[in-house]
Amino acid sequence: MPSEATKASNAGIVTAQTGERHIPESQRADGSTRKAIKIRPGYRPAEDVEVYKNRTAHAFQERQKRVGIPGSQGLKDDSSKAAEASSAASNKNAKRREARKKARATEEEEGPAAGATKTEEQQTTVDPEVEKEKRARNLKKKLKQARDLQNKKEGGETLLPEQIAKVIKINELIRELEALGLDADSERNDKPDTKGEGAEDEATGTRSMALHVQKRVYRKFPIAVMTPEEERQAALNSYRAKLIESREWEAKLKNLRLEIKELQKEFDKTEDNIKALQSVGQIIGEVLKQLDEERFIVKASSGPRYVVGCRSKVDKEKMKQGTRVALDMTTLTIMRMLPREVDPLVYNMSLEDPGQVSFAGIGGLNDQIRELREVIELPLKNPELFLRVGIKPPKGVLLYGPPGTGKTLLARAVASGLETNFLKVVSSAIVDKYIGESARLIREMFGYAKEHEPCIIFMDEIDAIGGRRFSEGTSADREIQRTLMELLNQLDGFDYLGKTKIIMATNRPDTLDPALLRAGRLDRKIEIPLPNEVGRLEILKIHAQSVSVDGDIDFESVVKMSDGLNGADLRNVVTEAGLFAIKDYRESISQDDFNGAVRKVAESKKLEGKLEYQKL
Repeated sequence: MPSEATKASNAGIVTAQTGERHIPESQRADGSTRKAIKIRPGYRPAEDVEVYKNRTAHAFQERQKRVGIPGSQGLKDDSSKAAEASSAASNKNAKRREARKKARATEEEEGPAAGATKTEEQQTTVDPEVEKEKRARNLKKKLKQARDLQNKKEGGETLLPEQIAKVIKINELIRELEALGLDADSERNDKPDTKGEGAEDEATGTRSMALHVQKRVYRKFPIAVMTPEEERQAALNSYRAKLIESREWEAKLKNLRLEIKELQKEFDKTEDNIKALQSVGQIIGEVLKQLDEERFIVKASSGPRYVVGCRSKVDKEKMKQGTRVALDMTTLTIMRMLPREVDPLVYNMSLEDPGQVSFAGIGGLNDQIRELREVIELPLKNPELFLRVGIKPPKGVLLYGPPGTGKTLLARAVASGLETNFLKVVSSAIVDKYIGESARLIREMFGYAKEHEPCIIFMDEIDAIGGRRFSEGTSADREIQRTLMELLNQLDGFDYLGKTKIIMATNRPDTLDPALLRAGRLDRKIEIPLPNEVGRLEILKIHAQSVSVDGDIDFESVVKMSDGLNGADLRNVVTEAGLFAIKDYRESISQDDFNGAVRKVAESKKLEGKLEYQKL
């Protein structure tokens, strides 16, 4: 029980104006000094402690729910556990003090000899209580170090693996402190109680100190109190976060490697461009003969001939006679192979597009289409059939007939259906005023066709260079004859199973040279005649598919009035019928428009002369 002096000092001095009570500085029972404090009116310590405990526990639980920290059993339960542990420790300390008093009394009765003997036994035997006290002190030091480390960690709610290990260690320390921490806090209680009335105050102080330490631990380490399952879950969450982060970095690394690869390609391309700008030009030459595996006879573009070496990267097997090469300016070494020289006129011929023409869009020429496909299409698609039978496929075909019957259209349909390269040659454009230029164009034309197989050469109006040769004539006629002889030479030099075919067209077959028409050069001659009544009906329906008509049109009556018209004239009939509809401000063609158009075209047809020739 507290003394009268203590009660008087606790009463303090009450201020009349504010109602506050001031407790002056005084001495505690154990001799320590208590500082002066100021207490507000109506202050009740017991009630304040309970309110503080409940408020602190509630705030701590709310914080754990908000932050998502496991192990939120609440501060109230932990405080009650600490109070029970402190009361048990105080009972234990009281029993130990009674045991010491009895030991002193026994020692005084037995005398100094017995005391000396007992001292030696105490030196050899270690007191377990002392060991527990030492262990508690060590645990408190470790806990303090852990708190210092926790205070030094940088911000962020996601804990690193090292911090999780520290938290687990702190958890173990707190569990041991729950069993031994009270012994460590009761060092002052081991001293003999000279003031009997201070024993109860000391026990109360010990419990308060335990509660204070417990609150500080929870306040500094809210995640420290964790069950083994919660620790395992926290470690798994940390592992998953690290794994996801690692995969994100792997994806970023992959993207960076792709970017580096693209940049390397761009860098190499830029380096090549810089080298090309800084490099010296090269000489163009032509291979004349191969001496051995490493040396060639080359004719430079300027005229002189040289025996030169070859670069190791150049494929020497492709270095044949006539191959264009690039020579180094200094050593004249063959640096690379160049493509065949192509005349601009021949190159423009290769740009000719046959268009999307099909055999279904050609009417009245079924037999001619079949014969043409046998000569041109079959050897290109199925050359093995000719090898099995043992015959040589035809090299070319001649299409002849009146103008406007569809000779050029047939050639375009063949090239479009096969999806091959197509060279459209206008024979009159080959003739040049300079001697040898026309023959050179023929050579380059056939050479280009061989390099771009499969290829179809269509020579329209072949009578411009393939006319009959005669002894008399001007120099221009002799140049045309030289061009014809070069053409005959190229036709004889063809490979029979080659994928280059030639189609010639003319409306004057009687003027052609017999050497051009002989077998082995133009093996098949196909006549394209004027269409008959059935053919004219097919052609008229084909051209009328894309126009707007008013009602049903009787095309048979139109065909009966179109006797002697060719395919081009029938297309003109549809065009004239459309013009009649436009004149009458109509958007569709009627039967009267077709009848008027066919009469108009038939009248203009009488102005044309009739072409007569012998059938080949």
